[in-house]
Amino acid sequence: MGGTPEPSIRSADGPDAEALAGVHARASRAAFSSLVPADVLTRIASVEARVELWTERLAAPPLGTHAYVAEVAGRIVGLVDVGPSRDDDHDPGAVGEVGVLYVDPAHWGRGIGRELLEHAVDRLRSRGLASATLWTLATSTRTRSFYEWAGWRLDGAERPLLYDASLTEVRYELPLRDGP
Repeated sequence: MGGTPEPSIRSADGPDAEALAGVHARASRAAFSSLVPADVLTRIASVEARVELWTERLAAPPLGTHAYVAEVAGRIVGLVDVGPSRDDDHDPGAVGEVGVLYVDPAHWGRGIGRELLEHAVDRLRSRGLASATLWTLATSTRTRSFYEWAGWRLDGAERPLLYDASLTEVRYELPLRDGP
């Protein structure tokens, strides 16, 4: 016996908002503290702002989006949400998007992010979509390495970070079907 219990993944629901906010904020602080200015980090890693965001998102999710949580021993330790692409250059009926993927830093390196990402891809693939995209901070080498290890590839698109236009996000894409 011993070891770390396997995570279970389930749909997120309203009562999960506070736990999601905590994971989102802790992961943001750990992942981005050396990459973004302190005032930006304060905005994106605020538990209070994230509780409001997740409460609203779980009560009335944007059309076609769905959030999932990873639990270990009954505690939420990760989250992912998927939906149609929000990008103007993609058909949301053909391209899905992984909107967020966060794992509590205390659980990094245990395969939870991989399982959440695989779950997200499976959900998007089950919708019959041709491909999936996701955005990440251009300077986040740890995150980018993770996505590249999982088979995602840069597609050339870039955009300014919503919270600080001096920072850039890059878009990754993953085909969900075989063939052209």
